[in-house]
Amino acid sequence: MKENQRVRLTKQLLRESLIDLLAEKNIHKISVREICDQAQINRTTFYKYYGSPYDLLIDIENVVLAQIEVWLSGKENQTADDVRQLTQILAFMDENLTLCRLLINNTIDSRFAERLLKLPNIQRLLGDQLVGGYQSDEVDYMYQFVVNGGFFMIKTWINKDVREAPEKIAALLLRSVGKILE
Repeated sequence: MKENQRVRLTKQLLRESLIDLLAEKNIHKISVREICDQAQINRTTFYKYYGSPYDLLIDIENVVLAQIEVWLSGKENQTADDVRQLTQILAFMDENLTLCRLLINNTIDSRFAERLLKLPNIQRLLGDQLVGGYQSDEVDYMYQFVVNGGFFMIKTWINKDVREAPEKIAALLLRSVGKILE
């Protein structure tokens, strides 16, 4: 069932409030009251949608991961190539810098990186490329090498104060992965 506009707006205000608070302090020190005060929303309303700040954080992560899955599946653009899809993801990270830095640097949920790297479309795309070039006992090692190396390239980029264009990093990342998989 689709959420109505009021529910979407309320959840968005709560998400933005938590993100702002996370930039200042650890999630373990953030109360529901603080989130509600920041969002100017009643605590009863908060509890209508979330049980705790941790539940709200998981919702934020789920929204980010769902958007990445959409881009990787090509649903937004059926003719999208790998560079364009990765560029969209990196542009999203650049536009949502505070949130992405928090999530990628594991300052709030150390499981986020693992959840990101286990997205079905990431596993499928890389798995298809690895199967032909490596023996079955080597595939898992190469998958971990490529995925974690790519993740740390993105982490390095997202943490720079002056970042290159998303298109440049997308092309570099795919070129690097392509050379490894040759």
